[in-house]
Amino acid sequence: MDGGKWAEALRGIVLGRRHSAWSFDQRKDRTMASLLSYIEKTVEIGATALEIEHKDGKELLTAMSGDIGIGIALLDDEAAKALFTDLDLLKKQKTATIAGNSFRLRFSKYYSFGDWVHRIELKKRT
Repeated sequence: MDGGKWAEALRGIVLGRRHSAWSFDQRKDRTMASLLSYIEKTVEIGATALEIEHKDGKELLTAMSGDIGIGIALLDDEAAKALFTDLDLLKKQKTATIAGNSFRLRFSKYYSFGDWVHRIELKKRT
């Protein structure tokens, strides 16, 4: 994991600045249905997993590095349906190529606070 990008992203959130690799523009996120684009955001900031959890009637996507996470998107019902369709298709592939690098994807889910949380772990293939 590139600690510099992760620290820069955290610093930008604390200071209210946008990270150059991705943004919190919810209008853009509502139209961006592809799960791969969120996995790409996760890789760009140096995180090792993407979690999808239901919160306040929406789907919250969080890039995780260990026990620390950064929210990268908040999706409404329509965009969430497309996301879960992509999730089902990607589960069959189990690999993805992001920025020229191949990643092995491991899918899991766990129960937390009354809802299921979906987790995609990313491992760079050598």
